[in-house]
Amino acid sequence: MQVLNMGLSKGLPYFFNRERIPFYNEELKKTISTAQNLVWYDLESIAKMLFPVITPFRNKIPRVSGDGGKATNWKAITGINTTRISAGLSEGKRNAALNLSTKDYTRKYKGLGYDSYVTWEADYAAKNFDDVKQRNYESTLSSLMIAEERVILGGNGDRLLGTTPTPSLVPLGTGGVLINGTTYYVGCVALTLEGDYFATVASGIYQAISRTSITGNVDTFGGGSAAKSAAASIATPAGPDTCSIEASVTSVRGATSYAWYIGTAAGAMYLTKITTVNKYTFTGEEVPGTQLFSDLDANDHSTNEYVFDGLLTQISETDSGSYVHSLDGATLTSDGAGGIVEIDDAFEWFWDNFRLSPSIIWGSGRTIKDIQRKTIAAGGAPLLRYNMDVAGGKSIENMNITSGAIVGFLTNIFAKSGGQIVKLEIHPDIPNGVLLFECEGALFNYPYLKVANLMQMKLRRDYHAIDWPWRERQFEYGIYMDGLLQNYFLPAFGVLQNIGY
Repeated sequence: MQVLNMGLSKGLPYFFNRERIPFYNEELKKTISTAQNLVWYDLESIAKMLFPVITPFRNKIPRVSGDGGKATNWKAITGINTTRISAGLSEGKRNAALNLSTKDYTRKYKGLGYDSYVTWEADYAAKNFDDVKQRNYESTLSSLMIAEERVILGGNGDRLLGTTPTPSLVPLGTGGVLINGTTYYVGCVALTLEGDYFATVASGIYQAISRTSITGNVDTFGGGSAAKSAAASIATPAGPDTCSIEASVTSVRGATSYAWYIGTAAGAMYLTKITTVNKYTFTGEEVPGTQLFSDLDANDHSTNEYVFDGLLTQISETDSGSYVHSLDGATLTSDGAGGIVEIDDAFEWFWDNFRLSPSIIWGSGRTIKDIQRKTIAAGGAPLLRYNMDVAGGKSIENMNITSGAIVGFLTNIFAKSGGQIVKLEIHPDIPNGVLLFECEGALFNYPYLKVANLMQMKLRRDYHAIDWPWRERQFEYGIYMDGLLQNYFLPAFGVLQNIGY
C-alpha cells in the first residue's frame, strides 16, 4: 500500500501533484466565485414601512364617545331678531316679540374598517426575520387611518348630486386636431371625492360597486358618480383646418371633478378626460379610454351608504350656510399687493355674514403653489436670501445662495383688531382646483355656542381589533371603528372650487 506523502513536490502537496495522482485532470479543476452564490444573505430584520400616513384632520379633530342609537341629533338657534326689530322704546311701552330661527341636525353613525390575514406558512417563514402578524396589524391600522381621513374630508353617505347639467359647447378655430366640418357629441358625469378616487380614464368611472367581503358577503354601494348628463352636439366649422371644442357644465355642489366623454356619434362617445374643474377643451390629441357613455345607466350613484358625511359634503348642503363659490375654470388673480382677489372675496364674505375670519386654507400642492407664485410675483422683483459664513473664514466663492420664497400665510384685513394671519396648508386628499376654508376661532366669536368643540368625531366605538376564529390555515383579523363627523357650525367652513390654472 502506498503511503500518501504530505511533503511538497513541485510546489504542490503530494496529492495535488499531477505526476503522482493519475486521476487528476483539467476537467476537475474548479474555481469558486460569487457566481456560485455561496454567500451570506445580509437581510436586515424587520420590514421597513415605507408609505406615508398623512391624516391632519383625523389627528386634530377631538374624538368623543357617542351615546348609542343610529344617529346623533341636536338643535341649534341659527338667528336672533331675524326680522330686525328696532330696540327703541316709547315711554312706558314694551317692544314687539323677537323672532328666532332654529334648525334640527342629524348625522348617522357608520362603521369603517379593513380585514386582512396572515397564512400559517407566512408566519413560519418569517421566523428570525419579523413578526408578520404584528406588521400586518400596523399596516391595516394605517390603511384605516388614511381611509378615515378621506371620509372625514369628502365622505358622501346621504347627499345625491343629481343629474349632471348638459354641456355647453363652443367650437374653437385653432388649438387642436379635431376635424372641421364634423359633428361631435359630448357628455359629462360629475364625481364626488370618492368617485374621483376610484375613477381613471383607462378603467372608467364607477357607478354601482359590488364588493365581496373576506367571508363571501356582497355589499353594493354607489361609486361616487352623479347621473350622467344629456349628450350635447355641435358641428365644427367647415374648412381645411383643424380645431378644438370648449365644453363646460354648470358647477355641481358637492362635486370635486368631472368625467368627459366625446365621439363623432351619440353611441360612440368614449371617456377621454377627468378634470377638477367644470370645463375642458377637447383638442383631439387626448388618448381616450374604453368606457362608452352609452353604457352608463341613467341613475345617480353618487352616495355610498356605508360612510358618514364628510366636510365637503356637509358644506355643500344647500342650507349649510357655508361659503361655496365656483370659479368655473377661471384662474386665481393677484391683487397686486401680495394677495389673491378671489380669496379676499371669501374673507370679506366670512366677515360680512358671520363676523368670522378663516385661520387655515387647505389645498393641494399645485393650488398652494399657484397662490405662492402669484402673491410673490405681485411683490416686485424676485426674492433672494443670501447666507454667508464670514466668521468661518469662507471666501465669496463658497457663499450659499437660497433663491425663492415660501408663502406660508396670507393676510386677511376682514377680521377683528385690524386683520389676521391665515395659514396655508397642503392636504394630500384635496383635489387640484379646490380650496377649503376653516375658521378655527369661531368658538371665540360665538361664546354662547355652548359646545366644547367646533367639530368632533363622535364614536360609538373607536379603533378596535378583532381576531376572528380560524376557518382556514391562516390568522384572520380586522381593525374597525364606528362613528360620524359632527360639525356644530358649518358657516365656519367654506370652499372655493373649479379653480383653473
